[in-house]
Formats: sequence, structure tokens, C-alpha cells
Amino acid sequence: MKQNKLSFESEKLVVDYISFNIQGLIDRKQVKRIAKYLFQIFGFNSTFAKSSTGKEEDLFFDFRNQHKVSFRYYLYASEYTTYWSGTKVDFSGKNATQFYSIIKQQKFDWNLFDLSSTNIGRFDYYYLRPITDAHTDNKLKYFMRSSCDKILNNYKRRKATFGREETGYVSRIGSRTSSNYYRIYQTKQGVKFELELKNPIVKSFQRFLFNNQIEIFERKLVLHFYQLSTNRIQLTSCYSDWLVSWLRQIAIKPESNILGITYLENYKSLSFAKRELIYNLFRVLSFLQSYEGKREPIIINGDSYSTISFPLGDLVNYLSMNKQNKRHTKKVSTMLKDFISLEPIIQNFSDIHFRALVLFPNVKVLPEGRISIVSMTLAEQLFSYKFPSYLTSYFNQWNNKYEFHVQFEILAIMSTSSLQKQFHVQDFLKQFNLSNKKQTEIKRIIIQSLQELVEKRIIKSFFKATQKDGSFTVQTNLTSRLITKTKLLYLEEILHYKYPINQLES
Repeated sequence: MKQNKLSFESEKLVVDYISFNIQGLIDRKQVKRIAKYLFQIFGFNSTFAKSSTGKEEDLFFDFRNQHKVSFRYYLYASEYTTYWSGTKVDFSGKNATQFYSIIKQQKFDWNLFDLSSTNIGRFDYYYLRPITDAHTDNKLKYFMRSSCDKILNNYKRRKATFGREETGYVSRIGSRTSSNYYRIYQTKQGVKFELELKNPIVKSFQRFLFNNQIEIFERKLVLHFYQLSTNRIQLTSCYSDWLVSWLRQIAIKPESNILGITYLENYKSLSFAKRELIYNLFRVLSFLQSYEGKREPIIINGDSYSTISFPLGDLVNYLSMNKQNKRHTKKVSTMLKDFISLEPIIQNFSDIHFRALVLFPNVKVLPEGRISIVSMTLAEQLFSYKFPSYLTSYFNQWNNKYEFHVQFEILAIMSTSSLQKQFHVQDFLKQFNLSNKKQTEIKRIIIQSLQELVEKRIIKSFFKATQKDGSFTVQTNLTSRLITKTKLLYLEEILHYKYPINQLES
């Protein structure tokens, strides 16, 4: 699957540490030449020390400079596990961030290093998830602990530890000496997800950096970061929403005839008519994305639109209705004309990009011989808009208002960004002041709709439930009795994406 351009900037990844091992660099004059270059050209102060325990001394210093590089000289000594002679060049924290920006702008002269004897010793980068209103210490503690449990339960030889330090909670996955050392830790600004790369992993990427092939270098490291993060952290937490959001971009559609949906908010107060308009919008957009008809490009106020024409009967059939039935064709025709004025519902979509696209400057249904032809003008980007979630074709139709209410509720629940969904069963049921027989029918529709999602592997086949008496249960079989006793039902969405992530096509 071809992806949009991936970069550290686009994915909000920050470089936090870079070190270079320059084998054979033992002449202090040569070290000073490199330090002088970094000092005069880029404003880096510098220090020098012998071995890991030696005292640091200044090479070049100016109090006005805000960045620093350290040089550390090593001699081969097998008894101290130092197996090479040369100099290590370290940029840490904001110094690494600044130095990497210089490399990225291709301002750094790689000829300063003997690249035939130079390797990247270590490369750290991280993603910072800001603190939000959803944050609590208990939630964060549970997330970090469950991420460690995920590793310990699935990998016998991999280390994972969790604890609390002065700065907050910390999870460490892997050994500090391993080539992929992953940490999750709490800061005042948020939660950092940091990957520390060492040889041999980092060595496999370094040629792209040394050749100034920054786009390739960053794309590979972004994918590597996502691959490791997906394997190492608990995906159902609010703290992994940034990763789940990206995984949705590479998600594979569960079937060809599907119903794409995007994020909804504040839908509880919507009238029946507005809910139906939202539902119909998703149905028609899913049809348009799958339709292979010719599009005519048009520019409106500088923006790209396309006009697409198709027989009304094709859409009627797609919606599992009968194109020979005049009542069905009239209903679909009226539905399309409602799209001219979507303003009342646009604010209920939390995806700002989607909200900007959902405009239909022109919708016409005109007779042409013995059939009706639909002509619609819509934003060109809507044809390729990546819906974050999908339902099956089962949800493309309903036979009565009770089926609609159930299916819209499930649509709204599935349109939330978290993989773990919450169905407030009793809140939903109490809106219907009906006989026991009708209540039983609604529960049957709920079970049938959820079972459809299980069978098509859109949600997992187990259901966690908080019952009205406060007890908690996990069930694999939904029954009317369980629905009656349940206050809150938890559903877990399954994301289907190409794996391994780090081998996605460039």
C-alpha cells in the first residue's frame, strides 16, 4: 500500500540523541578540527574526555552559544570491554535536535568525518503525546503496566519493567544494551514514547543519512518506530490514540461493499431526520468511492471538484433497495437532494478535513429516456478520503425505525477513535417506551447487528460488560438476558493492516 510522504515533521517525531563512533580517530588535533568547525559554523561548544570515566575539559566555549557536543576518546582494552580505538561524538537532547536539523538542511559537511570508519553509535527519537482532559494517574499506570504485560505474555525472552520514579511512571521494554530499547515515561508536558536504536539496527539505516537521502532515512525510521510501537504498547488505551490514528490510515477494508464512517460527536441530541441525513451521507459516499464511472474535473473558487453522473437505479441497488419500486427510487432521489443543505449536521463531524470536504454545490436527478440520471458535483478529495472505520453492507439498509435506531447507535459507537468502544445499553433502551414484546425485538436487533460485526471480524468475539448491579463479566455469547442485565457493554474493534509495517511500499 502506497503511503503519503512520511517524515519526522509530519509524524511529530523528535530526535533526542545522536552519537557517532569514529574508529581510528585518536589524534587530538583532528578532534579539535571537527570541534572548531562545529563551534565556528554552527555555534556548538565542545568538551573532550578520555574513556567513559575521564573528566571533561572544554575544547571550545562561548557563553552565548546554546548548544554543545562532547568528544570522548577510547583505546582498545578487552578487559574493560572496549573493543575499538577511536572517538565517540555525542549530541544529546536539544543538541541532537539542533544538529539533526543542520543535517536535514544539508549544511553539515560529511567530509569532516572519515565515513569509511564512521558509524552511528546510537540514535534516539520520540513521540510526545500531550496531556489531555482524559488523563488520570490511574489510567496512565494501567496503560504502562498493561503494555509491559503485553510483552511478558507474548515474548518469553523479552524484558519489560514498570515503575515510578521522581518524574513519574516509566515503562522499559527490552534491555538497555539491545538494538531496540523502548521507553514510555511521564513528563510535565505529556507521555513520551522513545525508541533508542543501536547497532546493528541503526547501522542498517545510516547510509541514507550519510548520503543526505533524508526522505528515505526518515520514512524508514518512521515505519520502524510505528512497527515497534505497535508491538510494544497497549492499543486500547487513550494514550495510544496517536498510533491507532496512524494505523487506521493503513487499514485494509474488510470487504468490497462496505460502509465507510468517520468520527461523530454530540450526536445524542440530533433529531431523527438529522441522524438519517448523516447515515445517508455515509451510504452515498461509500457508493461514490466504489463507483467506477467517469468524472469531469471542475474548479470552483480555486478548489478541485468533480462532477459524476450515474443511473439512479445503480445507487438504489447499492442501498439494497429495488430500483423497480417507485417508492424506493423516489426516496433515494429525495435523499440526494437533501445533500444540498448539509450545514445543520456538518458540525457533528470531528474530522475538520472531512467537514471542509462535505459540500455538494450541485445535485440533480433528471429523466433520461426510461431511466433517471444523477449528476453530482463534490470535492475531488472525497473520492479518495480514507474513512477511519468501516461497517459491513448489512448496515446499508433498515426495514423499520427500530432497526434504524439500533444501527445508527452502533454506527455512532464505532465512529469513536478508540479501539475500545462503549455501548451504554440501558441509556439506549430507556428512550423507547414500548411493550415487553417490542423491547425484546430491539434486543434481538442489537444482538444480530453486533454478531454481524463479529462474523466479519470488525470487532472481537468477546464482550466485557458492566452489569446493572455493578458486577463485571466477560461473555462470548450475546443473549437477550445479558442485554437486559447490562449497563455498559465494551466492544473491541479489530484493525486490519498490512504487516510488517516497516515493509510498506515506498
